[in-house]
Amino acid sequence: RRNGTWALRSERDGLGIPDSVRGVLAARIDLLDASAKAALQAAAVIGRSFSPPALSALVGSAAEIRTLVERGFVRPTEPELMFKHALTREVAYGTLPKANRAHLHATFAAWLERDEAADQRAGTLAYHYAEAVNPEFTGLAWRDQPDQLERLTARALHWLGRAAELALGRFDLDENLALLHRAAELSPSDVRLWQAIGRANALKMDGEAYWQAMLKATDLTSDRNILAELYGALAFESTMRGAMWKRAPDDETVLGWMEKALELAAPDSRAFALASIAKGMHEDDVPATEHAISIAKSGWRTSSSSPLDCTRSSRSRRTRATTPPRTNGRGSNSPSRTDSPIPTTSH
Repeated sequence: RRNGTWALRSERDGLGIPDSVRGVLAARIDLLDASAKAALQAAAVIGRSFSPPALSALVGSAAEIRTLVERGFVRPTEPELMFKHALTREVAYGTLPKANRAHLHATFAAWLERDEAADQRAGTLAYHYAEAVNPEFTGLAWRDQPDQLERLTARALHWLGRAAELALGRFDLDENLALLHRAAELSPSDVRLWQAIGRANALKMDGEAYWQAMLKATDLTSDRNILAELYGALAFESTMRGAMWKRAPDDETVLGWMEKALELAAPDSRAFALASIAKGMHEDDVPATEHAISIAKSGWRTSSSSPLDCTRSSRSRRTRATTPPRTNGRGSNSPSRTDSPIPTTSH
């Protein structure tokens, strides 16, 4: 009992479904003829609810729906049919061999992607394509089809990225991070994915996770420009978002990131400006912030959360320069309309 109400202490306190119940369901499924069982398993791949055309796309026909309704597995709701119980779907899904699961997920995703409104189903497409190339059973499902595996992985990464972008637009950072981490499971050496994960954690004000993701990204590349971006961002975020650190990095570490960014970055680049802002704030270096502003004016499309605004705000507070242009201060943590969860700069 907490705060005057009853609350579940743990989901693992013995409230799981008994094996005997699962066994009964599995036995009922096994009593179906082959075509009805295949239809039930395919429906389980689609989800808790499904449409006749979707089922037909997987098994060639929706004729077995009547049998599934009569046997009490499925409820004929509108606009889609629905499993009567989530556990029925879970057990039916579990009876599928893993390779078959992957093939059905791939087939359903390809069918769904043909829809003109596919972008509205980015999360669903991301899930099904990712399950089609789940690393746990790709060896079984696509062992003799490397080209197909490569194609499906590319589609999974595309839709995971798009779904993550849409989640970021809603400022649903937990969903954004879950999608990006799923993408990183499929492409663990993609430096841009880890950079995006770091950026989302910065927006979430989780300094430890931000630090870990960005340093992971630095370990994955030797490209000077990308390294400059990463170290510049590390220096900037660590200096400007002090509240996100439960255990702030020490000054020597932050100074090291600044020095690396300034050494690697082109003098007129965004990375150089970020490091200059951090340097200006950290060392009270007005020329450094002036240089950062000149870089921003020459080519940045600014937003209310841009580094330029942060610099102007800090200079205004210090009253060390002429009156700056109108600004929103240090900016907000909300992403701008043009933000993307996976940076688009090429490697």
